[in-house]
Amino acid sequence: MATKKQKRQILLASIAGFLLLVIILLIVLIIQVIKLNSIDTEPSSSAAGTAVTQVQPSGKEDNGRTSNKSSDESQVPAVTYTKTHPYAPKRGIRHLHTGNQSAENTQSSEDSGDSAPSGQESSVNNEDPSASKETSESSETGKVNGSSEGSQPAAALFSTKSLTMTEDDIHKGILQLVNKQTEYLFKDEWLMRMYDLDGYGYYLDEYSIEMAEPAAYHMNDFLNAFYDETGILNVYMMNGYRTPEDADWLFNRSAEENGMEHAMRYVMRAGFSEHHIGCSSDLGLIEGGPYFYAEEGSAYYWIYDHAADYGFVLRYPGHKEDITEIGEETWHFRYVSVPVANYMYANDLVLEEFLEEIRSYDAASPLKIKVTQGPEAGSYAVYYQPGLTISVPSDKDYVLSGNNVDGFLIVVDLN
Repeated sequence: MATKKQKRQILLASIAGFLLLVIILLIVLIIQVIKLNSIDTEPSSSAAGTAVTQVQPSGKEDNGRTSNKSSDESQVPAVTYTKTHPYAPKRGIRHLHTGNQSAENTQSSEDSGDSAPSGQESSVNNEDPSASKETSESSETGKVNGSSEGSQPAAALFSTKSLTMTEDDIHKGILQLVNKQTEYLFKDEWLMRMYDLDGYGYYLDEYSIEMAEPAAYHMNDFLNAFYDETGILNVYMMNGYRTPEDADWLFNRSAEENGMEHAMRYVMRAGFSEHHIGCSSDLGLIEGGPYFYAEEGSAYYWIYDHAADYGFVLRYPGHKEDITEIGEETWHFRYVSVPVANYMYANDLVLEEFLEEIRSYDAASPLKIKVTQGPEAGSYAVYYQPGLTISVPSDKDYVLSGNNVDGFLIVVDLN
């Protein structure tokens, strides 16, 4: 028969076991709540001043400088390096739909692993041999970064060839318009994991964050450059690519917590979110956040001043809400390429305005853009091509993107 002491010991052991079980259940619950909150990046009245939790370094430890990659690499395709990236020739990273066919850069899409346009070339060179060559930059409108040099005859800049595209191609690329009126059709296949890049100047909210390949490389360079310039390691990527399921969940949660009016102003329904493209990311601050915002004159303002140098624009400025139909988001950055970002920034345009303006420029008279600072400074040309049979450069690197509506934009590297 158990003594009084033994009974007390049994009781204490039972209580200890019960408390341990409660603690385990609480830990599991907290982890689930953190996972649910980590993908929610729309503003709410309760968000201001909240500390960010579970922020992971961008593949690094020890102040972000030591590699610490996950052992699960089976889900991440190997990155192929080639020589055709038109905006970073020293780095040589591949870029979707590039096209320099010169002898030193010619290669097959099979070798590069690129997802090439489905169209076929129907001619090689339309250059007029009697046309005069460009001899100077005297037509520059000044040294403002992203300044336009006006439209230029194509023969003075590049020769052209013809491509026949498909309807699906209109819905691929970095310059697609996705907004409340224009649905994304999920034709792109170009995501890569940010954790697999050499990021040391920023953090990731989750190891699984993905972006479209060209946007991923440029975002990595952008945030590393901010750290190199300021020495501040406090910025983190809240997200990148977003699935339709994530978009639906965020919209419904926002409507429930903040009301339908708030949700309609700040959160896009599934199919109409820019995050589907993989070219957008919301940035946050670990201390002083969660959402990124910088006053002019602060060290963080470097982000706003230099985003265009790495191909990004602040997609939803407050003074353009009547055009974007989205409330001001000081943290939402969209990749559109370096020359286009510089032109939009210098001329105070949002993507809707730029895509409308570029319709007046074609292969014969493209918009010429001079980028005067940043790692990809140089001369570029941009133009629009309607329909499925389009003209592209035959002797220059270029990036080809559908506009997700009715045609294509071609960004030409003239350097």
